[in-house]
Amino acid sequence: LRRKRGLGVFSVACAMGTAAYTQDGSFGPFEPFFSFEQRLEYSDNPDLDEDGDSDFFGRSLLNFRLESTTQVSNLAFALDTNIEEGRDDQSSLDFTNSGALVVYNRSVSRSELGFSARYRESDVNSDNLDRDFDQDGNVISQTSGTRQSYGFDLNNEIRKDMPIGARFNLSYNEINYQDFDEDDFDDSDRFEVSAAIIARPTPSFSPRLVFEYSDFNTEGTGVDRERIGAGLGADMRINSTLSADAELRYDNIERSGGETGTDDGISFDSSLSRATKTGSIGLTFNTDITSNDDGRRSDLSFNHDIALPRGNSLSYSVGITRSDGTGVDPLLALDYSYALPTGRISVGLSQSVSSNTDNEESINTRLRAGYTQQINNLQSISADLSFFNRNDLSEENDDGQRLEVGLSHSYGLTRRWNLVSGYSYRFSSRETEDDRTSNTVFIGLSTSFP
Repeated sequence: LRRKRGLGVFSVACAMGTAAYTQDGSFGPFEPFFSFEQRLEYSDNPDLDEDGDSDFFGRSLLNFRLESTTQVSNLAFALDTNIEEGRDDQSSLDFTNSGALVVYNRSVSRSELGFSARYRESDVNSDNLDRDFDQDGNVISQTSGTRQSYGFDLNNEIRKDMPIGARFNLSYNEINYQDFDEDDFDDSDRFEVSAAIIARPTPSFSPRLVFEYSDFNTEGTGVDRERIGAGLGADMRINSTLSADAELRYDNIERSGGETGTDDGISFDSSLSRATKTGSIGLTFNTDITSNDDGRRSDLSFNHDIALPRGNSLSYSVGITRSDGTGVDPLLALDYSYALPTGRISVGLSQSVSSNTDNEESINTRLRAGYTQQINNLQSISADLSFFNRNDLSEENDDGQRLEVGLSHSYGLTRRWNLVSGYSYRFSSRETEDDRTSNTVFIGLSTSFP
């Protein structure tokens, strides 16, 4: 029943999005982009198993994008997949890490409409970890299995800058696990809707009436959660450089399935921001009712965004998070980009608190770093690093880490074709299991157009 409902909601949302952009009927020219890379790879442990076997095989990487942009709208389609050829223990052609995305945005007069639909399939032993694994940290410790996620988002705002306006958001996301080496991964879906009626009595003060609803369902022994919230909020411009936002809600959360009970109370979210000559600084404070044994969770953070010379940028935040059950933990974030004369360096750090299907919390940390350098007209090199850490707060699950390092080189053979080669290293660790490592080298050809 849950799966049928999920597919039904997803189909309706796609139809709504299609109707939204076909009403106008006018689009600019569609601009295509296509890239293809064919590799020969050798890995001493391609599946990242504890006692994995080596393998020599082919891999094809395909990416296609189609986009149309006008003064009032943007429509984009994207498809990508990863094909493994000639693996010892698989079929002759094995499609992995496939994804699809549709995005539409439209802004006319005093209204805005946005719609997106997405699908992503990820093998847990690949080096293609998705960003939404930040909210699903237990996956990094698995040695086999495929994680499928799909969903949509629909956003609409009407009567912008008018005395009375409204905002509406609807989203759906479903996650399915297939062939995992552990049986405690439950499929789940989440449906969320929020609405706000916004008044603008003055240019500097905009109060709003808000309503929120979310329904989280899980199979197996997981905990279903249904939340209803309603309250008041306001956006305030204090002076030409200082602005604030505050929202006070009453939240009610009903738990069923693996746990039963009710959590209710007042939630409060607020932010203060000041514009500077080179960016902005801000302070945020949130305290929200949660549905697990950790109780109310509160966050306090300082944020700073800086626009640096030559298109460089730096943003960071320093904060803490606290719950009644787990105490105080730091929360840090960093995003830095620096342009070299013929290259670029980027560094990113993010930390977030998430709950799994069993209603257990963890703090997930992701660190990434990248370096690209154009050596001459024909050659370029790149290096990247990705590190993920799961800190389980419930003490029921193991902590885990995943490290990935990659080096690559590209040499232009013709105007369209490049000779590519590289090396990658992967490492996975879990408290109750042996560490797992993998070394991979590859060589191949790549092309793209336009």
